[in-house]
Amino acid sequence: MVHPYTFRNENQYLHFNFHQDPYIEYEYWINKIGVDGLFTDFTGSLHNFQKWTSPLSRHGHTDDADSTKLLRMVAKMVSKYNY
Repeated sequence: MVHPYTFRNENQYLHFNFHQDPYIEYEYWINKIGVDGLFTDFTGSLHNFQKWTSPLSRHGHTDDADSTKLLRMVAKMVSKYNY
């Protein structure tokens, strides 16, 4: 398994080859080179990249809408019981 390190979003560490854009750099290493994963000090941006580019992501659905739907289902199930 190959996991290059350490990816950072700070301008001094972003390469001009990727137009100083961490998402272009993630795209290159993950999808073009095919590494198994990345180590980064900015896990939020890598998570966003994976979320936005995952073939399993459901475009058009928001996490908030899914969470609200799930909470309503749980509330409906729990409301059947008297405490």
